[in-house]
Amino acid sequence: MLLVAVVTVIAISVPIGLSLVISQRQSLQTELNRASLIAGEVLRRSQDISSQVIQIVNLLKQVNAQEPCSGENIALMRSLAFQFDHVTDVVYVANNKLMCSSYGRFGTGIDVGKPDFANMIGFDVRKRVKMPFDHASTFRLTVDSNTGYGALVHPELATDVKLDGSDIDVGIIMLPTRKTLFQQGYFDPQWVDKLGSHSEFKWFDGRYVVAIKRSERYTYAAYAALPANYISENSRGLAFWLVPLGVVIGFLAAWLIFKLSKHKLSLLSLLKQAIRKNEFHLVYQPVIDLQTGKWVGAEALLRWKRPNGEVISPLVFIPLAERNNLIVKVTERVLEMALRDFPSLLRKDPDFHLAINMSADDLQKEGLAAALHQSLISAGIAERNLIIELTEREFTNTEATRQNLRELRGRGISVAIDDFGTGYSSLSYLNTLELDCLKIDKAFVDTIGTESATSDVVAHIISIARSLNLQMVAEGVETQEQADYLREKGVQLAQGWLFAKPMLIDELRRKMVSTTQVATETSVATTASSTASA
Repeated sequence: MLLVAVVTVIAISVPIGLSLVISQRQSLQTELNRASLIAGEVLRRSQDISSQVIQIVNLLKQVNAQEPCSGENIALMRSLAFQFDHVTDVVYVANNKLMCSSYGRFGTGIDVGKPDFANMIGFDVRKRVKMPFDHASTFRLTVDSNTGYGALVHPELATDVKLDGSDIDVGIIMLPTRKTLFQQGYFDPQWVDKLGSHSEFKWFDGRYVVAIKRSERYTYAAYAALPANYISENSRGLAFWLVPLGVVIGFLAAWLIFKLSKHKLSLLSLLKQAIRKNEFHLVYQPVIDLQTGKWVGAEALLRWKRPNGEVISPLVFIPLAERNNLIVKVTERVLEMALRDFPSLLRKDPDFHLAINMSADDLQKEGLAAALHQSLISAGIAERNLIIELTEREFTNTEATRQNLRELRGRGISVAIDDFGTGYSSLSYLNTLELDCLKIDKAFVDTIGTESATSDVVAHIISIARSLNLQMVAEGVETQEQADYLREKGVQLAQGWLFAKPMLIDELRRKMVSTTQVATETSVATTASSTASA
C-alpha cells in the first residue's frame, strides 16, 4: 500500500516537475523579451530628447543674441518650445541661475544649483531641479556650458512608457561615469559590466530580469529591470493544469480567501462598491465673467462621502480609479449626475455652460463624441453648453485622442486644457491640438502681486493663449488684486473662492438668480453712466 502511494506520488510529481521547468524557461524568455522592448522604448525617447536639446542650442547659437534675455530672444526661445515636443521649456542659465526662458524673465534669477555632472559633448546636467511654480515635480536641466542655453525636461517623459506594473525599474545610464541620467526605481551599477562592448545584453540575476541597450549616437544606455516574481506569475497557469484537482481546488480556495479578505479591506474595493452603490455626488464651482461679474458657467467636481460619514478626497480616489481602469466608469457617473442637474440651470440662463473633466482613458474611447451627443439630446442640453476639460498631467497625445477632440469640437462641444504649465507636456501641444480654452493654474495665479521670481509667468501664459486665440479661465482666484490684474490683462473668465466656493446644485440654482440680477444691474448702470457722460 505504501509502495502504491509512493508510485502514485512520483507519477504525479514527475510531470508536474517537468511542466514547472518548461513553464519557468518559457516565462523567463518572455520576460527577457519584454525587458528588451521596454529598454528600447526608453532609449528611443531619450535619444529624441537629446537630439531636440542639441538642435535647440545650435539654433540659439546661430542667432548669437547680444542679450540672451532680450524680448526678441525670449520670443525665439518660445518659438523653439512650440516646435520641439520633448522639452518642457527653453532656458538661459548664467552663474547657476535660471535667468529667463520661453515663459519670460525671472528677475535676478532662480537658483538651480551646481551641475551634477558634465556629459561628453559639453553639456552640464542637473538631474533634479525644482521650479517654484511646480513644487511637486523635479526636472532635468541640460545646459550648454559655453553659451548657457539649454532645455528643461521632465524625467518621466523618458521613463513613462505605460508599463503594466509600477514595480518595473527603468532608466538611462551615462556609460563613462555609470551615473543615471534618468532613473525610475532600482539600479545596480554592476549591470553596466554585463553590457561590455555589446550593443545589447539581457539576463536574469536571480532577483531581476534585466535588459540594457547601448545608444549608437550618445554615450549612454537604457535599462529595464523586471522583478523575479513576473516569471513565476507567468508560469503559474501552465503548472496548475497538471496539479491534481483536489490540490488545485485547495490552492485556489486558499488563494481566493486571501484575495477576497484583502479585497474587502482595501480602498480599491470600497471604490468599486461606491461606483456600484452611487455613493458619489457633485458640487459645482461657478465660473465668472470678469467684465460683468455674471455667473456664466460652472465646473462639475466629484465628491465621495461614504455611508459612515467618512469623506475621501478626490486627490486620493481619482488617481486610484485611473490606476485600476475604473476612471471611465467614474466619468460616466459624473456625466449621469451632471446631465440630470443641468437642465434646471439652463431654464434660468440658456447660455450657461457646464465644464466636466475627462481622463486620458475617456479620450481613447471609440465613438466618444457620438455617445455624448446622444446623452445631451436625451437630457435636452445643447452641445454648445458643454465644455470638456483635459488635465495636462494626464494627457496622452495619440491619434485616437486627436480624432475624438476633432469630433467633439465638430459637434460644437468646447475643449479646454486644464492646469496648464504644471505638467510635463510642452508648448507644442497647444499648437498641435484642437482646443478652445486654456485654464491658468492656481499656482500661477497665486504669484500675482508678489515678489516671486515666477510672478511674470502668468503674463506670458496669457500672451501665449492670445497668440493661439484661446479663451482663458483663471483658476483659484482668491483676492481682488488678482481679479483686477487678470481683467486688465484680458482674461475673460475666472473661478475661485473670491467669487464662490463649490456648492450643491440647489444652492447654485438659487444664487444664479441673484448674481444674474446683479450683473444685469451693473451693466445697465454702466450703460446709463456712459450715456450721461456723452
